[in-house]
Amino acid sequence: MSAAKIGTTWGVALLLWGVLNPANVAARSPESSPENQLSQSSSINYWSAQADTNGDRYWQGEFERAIAVWKQEVSAYQAQKNQEREIETRLKIGRGYISLGQFNSAIAELKKIVALKPSVSSLALAQARLGNAYQGIGKLEQAISYYRSSLKQEKSLATLNNLVSALQSQSKYSLLLAESARANDSTDRYRLQAEENRDLAFKYAKQALALATKTDLSSVHALISWHDLSAQDLAPLQLKQGSTMLKKLAPSRKAAFLMLNWADIDRQQKAMWLNLAKEMAQTLDDAYLQSYVFLELGYFDKEQGDFESALNHARQAQLFAQEKSATDSLFRAQHLAGQIYQNIGDRSAALTAYKNAIASLDLLNRDSVAIDIEQRTNFRLEIEPIYREALKLLLYRPQIAKTDLKEALAISDKLRLAQLQN
Repeated sequence: MSAAKIGTTWGVALLLWGVLNPANVAARSPESSPENQLSQSSSINYWSAQADTNGDRYWQGEFERAIAVWKQEVSAYQAQKNQEREIETRLKIGRGYISLGQFNSAIAELKKIVALKPSVSSLALAQARLGNAYQGIGKLEQAISYYRSSLKQEKSLATLNNLVSALQSQSKYSLLLAESARANDSTDRYRLQAEENRDLAFKYAKQALALATKTDLSSVHALISWHDLSAQDLAPLQLKQGSTMLKKLAPSRKAAFLMLNWADIDRQQKAMWLNLAKEMAQTLDDAYLQSYVFLELGYFDKEQGDFESALNHARQAQLFAQEKSATDSLFRAQHLAGQIYQNIGDRSAALTAYKNAIASLDLLNRDSVAIDIEQRTNFRLEIEPIYREALKLLLYRPQIAKTDLKEALAISDKLRLAQLQN
């Protein structure tokens, strides 16, 4: 099963990188927004120079240092009663907090901007980032509300894409509630909510598609979202458009993740896209990204029946994941290795791989402040099978050893706990 689909636990990180998986942001190009313009006031050139230098640090992941300088800037601008520059700098601070995963701090900072009654453009950007922050803490209704408010101020393809993502997540969550509800009236209500949110997602995805005319990340994202929501193959012209855009993108983590998603759309060229993503990850020297690229290469090789190459890629994915303590990709690589070992008949190695994957899931659940909606909705499809496949290995035998039975009971207990958490 491929992990590179928008809507999976890590696929959302692809769309809102720095929102749902913020601590691992790679170098990116700054947004074309007022917050990236230099101050023209000679009296505070020192702070402006600091801000510009720190902007470079920000894009390379040195978020704490950038925020510290921007807070000093805010004090200087407040002393000068320069509200315009204060707003621009607070927008940077909000973005920095989001990238650190400090969503509540981001919300507090961005709400200060709204209270200052900024320009239409700055208000739209603040509301869009409030949407990002609320989506980061799983408050989807608030996220959707802020995205829609932002779009009323100013049309933005990036905001449309994020709104589509939030509506899709809300739809999935309503379906999850419908499955859990016992009363028929509740089930029907949740299913109706899911349908309404999916219809809205489709509506906004169509709007995003109409704006997807530039060679940028947001345009490719819009094409991918449209493909997923419409459940139809892209038209040849759209396929060509997206492929051309992707090949022109500067190397970045998000560009590489988009290539992984695009590989599932342009399946005739899937191997090419996976290898292009691999080259980009190596150029960036990004171990976290490489863990997912090699994972996708492993899935692809397994589909092709090349188990030797698939196993090699699964091992490489594990090494890169361990280097960055990236438990979210590590458990998937370990699961893949377990499946491959089963395919080649190595029960002992398969069982070890499954136990390692379950141990990684234990760490992931323990480190998570809260189980997010994407993890809940993907639990039955992606996570629960790991436990069940391990149990099958232990118990589906003519004779069951006492040690195997003991391990099976322990795994069964872990499965029940995971079910309760999700």
